[in-house]
Amino acid sequence: MINGGAKDTIDCNDGNLRLDGDNNTYTITGHCRRLDIFGSANHVTIDSADTISAFGDDNAVIYLSGSPTINKTGNNNIVTQGPNTH
Repeated sequence: MINGGAKDTIDCNDGNLRLDGDNNTYTITGHCRRLDIFGSANHVTIDSADTISAFGDDNAVIYLSGSPTINKTGNNNIVTQGPNTH
């Protein structure tokens, strides 16, 4: 998916997901084996993932559960666990 300024909810279904673009806001439901984010200033909330990778600058990723492997390439990328409100 390549977008700019999008807001969307995506179900991962234990798959691999790649998000490309800038200034997007995504809510990812379910579990991803792998989540890759390419671009800048994206805001992503995900239920859980085995691996989360952020490539670019100023991306913010919040995972709600689990202990994913985290890869960050670029400047000011934040990947952190947030509160699970489910």
